[in-house]
Amino acid sequence: MKNILVATDFSVCAINAMNMGLALAEYFDATIHYLTTIDDNRNGQALDFPLITKSGVKKEFIENVNVLFEKWKKEARVRNVKIKTICTLGEIFPILKEYVDRNQIDFVVMGSHGHSAVKGFYIGSNCQKVVRTLKVPVFIVKDQPIKYEFKNVVYASNFNEEEKLSFQKFLQLIQKFKPNVIHLLAVNTLNNFAKSTEYMERNLDKFAKLCKFTRCKKHIYPDLFVEAGIRNFSEKVKADLIVISNHNRHQIKRTFYTSTVEALVQNSNLPVLSIDFSEENIIIGS
Repeated sequence: MKNILVATDFSVCAINAMNMGLALAEYFDATIHYLTTIDDNRNGQALDFPLITKSGVKKEFIENVNVLFEKWKKEARVRNVKIKTICTLGEIFPILKEYVDRNQIDFVVMGSHGHSAVKGFYIGSNCQKVVRTLKVPVFIVKDQPIKYEFKNVVYASNFNEEEKLSFQKFLQLIQKFKPNVIHLLAVNTLNNFAKSTEYMERNLDKFAKLCKFTRCKKHIYPDLFVEAGIRNFSEKVKADLIVISNHNRHQIKRTFYTSTVEALVQNSNLPVLSIDFSEENIIIGS
């Protein structure tokens, strides 16, 4: 993993995401990209700070952003992390997508207010669009983690054959954190009871064998809904990270998984990692 992007509006949850992104960049020896924007109803185009001088409001905004970014530049230098800061004009989502595509971003970190009434570009549709559209892993954080480590991880999936590639990408990513245990979680809902326990256990066994560097525990957990089952189980085992695959070439299945991820982002207090990737680049960077 070489390039990590954090979109920020400098709100509390965005600062949490910036801290997480910097910690991950240090962990992976990656470049951290901090991106912020002001929406002036124009198509976003990244500009150097000195060029935005026509509007006093914009000029003041840029000056304030410069001050805020300088703190993060100093912190990055202390940690020996390469850093890029970007201020753009326009709507956040198209800017974010274009920046990811053009700059070989491997990983995106975003803050979420969840059900908070606080307004900002992380609320609602933008966060959902990011999860739904970007073909890179997206890490959603709300609270400031006590420690930047993930030792007790829940990986939720249906564990079908087509999910193996997503799981392998997850293992490449999480191995760096040396987790104590990975819980392989299959949620059995009313709509899924037609599948026998034996069938689900066989699938879980196949995935568990792929995990060579730590313990993998297998779980079949009954609940009314997939999202609720993931949250309830994660609380039960006191997990510090929830991971779910959002990669599916079939649009109907992809819509189902995306809605589950979005519900987790809204309702879970834990960090949520959505695994997605481009078919053209199926290997996570070193």
